[in-house]
Amino acid sequence: MVDQDPKQVIIDFLNVPREGKVKAKATAIHFLKERIIPGCQIHAVAFEDEFGQHFHGYFALGQDSTSTWHISGATLSEGDTGTHDPIHNQPWVNLFGGGGYGTDFYAGGYVNDIGAGIEAVNLVSDNGIVLKDSVEHGLVLFVMDQPVEMPMKAELYDQTGKLVASHNAFPIPY
Repeated sequence: MVDQDPKQVIIDFLNVPREGKVKAKATAIHFLKERIIPGCQIHAVAFEDEFGQHFHGYFALGQDSTSTWHISGATLSEGDTGTHDPIHNQPWVNLFGGGGYGTDFYAGGYVNDIGAGIEAVNLVSDNGIVLKDSVEHGLVLFVMDQPVEMPMKAELYDQTGKLVASHNAFPIPY
């Protein structure tokens, strides 16, 4: 069994120089939030590159048959978390997602609560699976080791547990 730190896999990925890709300052990588189930993880990360630009991203990791961790999906955006998310006239969660290396589903994103005090988000799949997360640092993360069917609905709840808004979680068809 491989004893490997999944966060180190992300740090190594961000610190490898690649043509046309950002390279993070090793001392400026911040792990904001994580969701972990056996063999699957998703992390929200903020970092500064070697030129002082700020980035944020989401990394999904899974283990292969040798228990080695691999990045199975990632997205990086320039700027602070959520600053480039579209503006809506109701509370909204902007998600990215996918699957791979044993993760049948992962998603993460920024909650734009427009002052509604959103504290929790549920994702409800067409096959009845409900994934739940609380909002931390404006972020929600989801990971599942079984298939979920699209479309999915995002339900946003305030601190009293009241449903404040809902919308299609992934507006672009898969």
